[in-house]
Amino acid sequence: MPLIPEYIHRLNAHQYFVKMMQIYSDYERRIACMKAILQASKYDFFKVNFNNSGLVDVLLDIIKSGTDVHLDLREYAFNIISNLCSNNRENQKEFRRKHGIEILKTNLAYSEVE
Repeated sequence: MPLIPEYIHRLNAHQYFVKMMQIYSDYERRIACMKAILQASKYDFFKVNFNNSGLVDVLLDIIKSGTDVHLDLREYAFNIISNLCSNNRENQKEFRRKHGIEILKTNLAYSEVE
């Protein structure tokens, strides 16, 4: 992804990664897709295409799952959301419409384990 981002964007390969995240739930495929999406989310021309693609829903579901998913999947989800919303008003609006702020507050809250 970092070597040829424009080419990957022209092929719309990033949309296939989102579709795979929606279809498959196994760890290996999801982590591979999330690594690619994380790299893509650093480029502004990808950010525009991720708006209304269903990616935010998938990422918020991963975050809400808590201990039911691997910790690294949750970390990738947080990082991707951060990249998507950085300097992109449309993605920020979509994130708020999906109640992402409340979900993040709930899942980032510190609680002492007894």
